[in-house]
Amino acid sequence: MINYLRNFKNFYSTKQIVQIRVFFLLSIFGMILEILSVGLIIPLLTLLVEPSFSANLTNILKIYGFHIASEKDLILLSIFLLLFVFFIKTLFLTYVSFKQTKFTTNFKTEVTNKLFNIYLSKPYIFHLYNNSAKLIRNLHDSTYIVIITKSVLILMSEITVVFGIFCLMIFYEPLGTILTFLFLSISGYLFYIAVQRNAAKWGASRKFHEGNRIQWLQQGFAAIKDIKILNKLEYFLNSFSKQNKITNESLFKEQYASSLPRLWLEFFAIVGFIILFLILINFKKNFYEIIPIVGFFIAAAFRIMPSVTRVMNSIQNIKFGLSVADTYLKEFKSSTDSEKVFLNPTKLKFNESIELVNINYSYPNSTKKILNNLNIKIPIDTSIGIYGESGVGKSTFLNVFLRLLEPQSGKILIDGQDIQDKSREWQNILGYVPQNVYLSDVSIAKNIALGVEENLIDMEKVKKCAQKTNLEQFIKNLDNGYSTKVGELGERISGGQRQRIGIARALYNDTKILVLDEYTNSLDNENEKKIINEVNSLKPGRIIITVSHKDSTLKYSDFIYKLTYKDGLLKQ
Repeated sequence: MINYLRNFKNFYSTKQIVQIRVFFLLSIFGMILEILSVGLIIPLLTLLVEPSFSANLTNILKIYGFHIASEKDLILLSIFLLLFVFFIKTLFLTYVSFKQTKFTTNFKTEVTNKLFNIYLSKPYIFHLYNNSAKLIRNLHDSTYIVIITKSVLILMSEITVVFGIFCLMIFYEPLGTILTFLFLSISGYLFYIAVQRNAAKWGASRKFHEGNRIQWLQQGFAAIKDIKILNKLEYFLNSFSKQNKITNESLFKEQYASSLPRLWLEFFAIVGFIILFLILINFKKNFYEIIPIVGFFIAAAFRIMPSVTRVMNSIQNIKFGLSVADTYLKEFKSSTDSEKVFLNPTKLKFNESIELVNINYSYPNSTKKILNNLNIKIPIDTSIGIYGESGVGKSTFLNVFLRLLEPQSGKILIDGQDIQDKSREWQNILGYVPQNVYLSDVSIAKNIALGVEENLIDMEKVKKCAQKTNLEQFIKNLDNGYSTKVGELGERISGGQRQRIGIARALYNDTKILVLDEYTNSLDNENEKKIINEVNSLKPGRIIITVSHKDSTLKYSDFIYKLTYKDGLLKQ
């Protein structure tokens, strides 16, 4: 566990490490206030049970210029002082609790944002080989990182408190404190061995099963149409029910284990108190000596036991979270292979043509070439169509062309210039329209200007793009016009309108190359013909590349190429 905690510092920035050190210093000051608040109990109890102590204390105060009229006034003054110290302590700890909670909340936000950024910055090949449910689960598990951080802060503050009060107990009653402490330490250790050694295993189990539950939930909502049409509701409900039961069983183990320290520590504390009382009876004959010490130890126990419970729960939480922390550490270390992000990439300019020269590609751990010495030259103001059998590599060709996948060899040239180190600038002139256009449940305007803050959307530009894609009349007939929300994944509008919004989105970014991937598959003949005509009208000053298996979609292209199994060559 110590090694994990050492590595855990990699999560923190320099500023956050400084804040943690400040929290440690604050915990020391909190310990001093705790010592004062608990330490004042013995003098107060002694005043109440031993009259001679009151007289002696009054005389001592007179020496320093404090004149107390009576024993009653002295007791009231002591009570006021005790209340004042407790008030200051409570006020201080309230402030510290606020700052710690704010720190852990901000930390969770930063960790989640950082991991999300790492995932989105990964090369496209990473997402081809990783399940999105797993990535979502890892993002969800950032809660564990916060729990560990909070637990570390609790350990710092509570251990200092326990240490301070323990030293005060040693000062007042060395023998009784040491023997009681030995008993509690041995009992606590045996309890830890018996119960807590499985904490890390239970934490890993809970993480795994919670991930599976999230995955089933995701699948259930994503496949809702298939579930209803194919009448598979019972299957999904039963599958989720089984996983939910397993997850809750792992959660039960965690919660049960977390309740045990408090229950058994109370018992051990009572036994320890009895041991102390027996020691005091045997070694202190004066009853008036015993009462204040017993009262002090009771007050100390009331303060220490919650701290000890929180310490043990914090250790347990850290153990539960270690497996998750390990995952995060690995993901953070893997950020080195993330793609460089350009906030404002420039746009490449071309006047003549785009050329693919000797492009070769094969997937990792595979010797089969999907693309083999692929060559093609596309002049400006041209539309081309690409077709081929299923599985021949059409999607791979598109991904390489879009620079989502890096070819093993070959070049992409613009007007004869290699774009090897200009992938983002290249992508900045590309417009991509897939078969299933991604639409968010926001307004039509925001979907067209995807990724642009609402206050920065150029509505005139949005309307021009809508005009070019024959969306204008459709939008005018809507109650809220361009502010109309389209529903999750665009479920409130037709397939034809979804595709038009996808094309309008590409145009909004002033794309010079329009890539259409099976974009008419879900359309009827009438809508297909309309959209093809709209696309062809966009050809001047652009290159249009259409990938489809439908002859009706490709026949309007200037040139048609076939992608073959044999050698990956495009043939006219």
